[in-house]
Amino acid sequence: MKNVRIILAIVLSLTATNASAKWYLKGAYTHMAFKTRGDYGVPPALSMTGFGIGLAHDFSLRVKGLSIRPGLGYTSTKQRTTDLEFYGFGLANNLWKEQTVRFTIDVKYALEVTKGLDIYAFAGPGLGFGASFTQEVKFMRHNEKGEQVPTTATHNMYTGVTQSNWPGLAADGLFTIGMANLGIIARGGVGIRYKWIFAEVDYTMDLINRNSDVMSRNKIRTNVLSAGIGVVF
Repeated sequence: MKNVRIILAIVLSLTATNASAKWYLKGAYTHMAFKTRGDYGVPPALSMTGFGIGLAHDFSLRVKGLSIRPGLGYTSTKQRTTDLEFYGFGLANNLWKEQTVRFTIDVKYALEVTKGLDIYAFAGPGLGFGASFTQEVKFMRHNEKGEQVPTTATHNMYTGVTQSNWPGLAADGLFTIGMANLGIIARGGVGIRYKWIFAEVDYTMDLINRNSDVMSRNKIRTNVLSAGIGVVF
């Protein structure tokens, strides 16, 4: 019983927070490596760039410099590619877009260099939810009269839903696949804060492959590098 009390006392002393909780709001440049394996109709690797925003709440612990920082982030990335032969229709131009929402819980350790200036490192697990991953493709097709018709289709890889100015496109089976959009993630990074402004670099990766079907070998995995600046309030 005595040992239990000692353990509880240690846990409470480490997890008890004080009044120095702070909000961290940032904007960032984001680079995402998107890798697939299977029959998605997606290139095996996409190198997508874009932007991200994040909001986190920093709870200082009783241990000097140590804190817990839960946060919510959003990234939007895109890349353009060209298919020389698209399902027998010839040349096609693609615009890939991906949007993800991430919830993370970081453990952060900060070292005070001088008054108002800190450097810090952080790491922790989280969840990544793919809000949207679309392929917008433009190509030429022939109608019943043999005339070339500009055709545009936007397919959401996460839901399997297709929108197009060619009504029969989804029914023809060119776009039918949806993929899983929820995964366990881990991230880590470093930063520097001076009074109310800060800068961070962090790296986020999927801990497990996301699967569209547990019985299949179709898999996707993302790795995200982000660099940004923000304010503390």
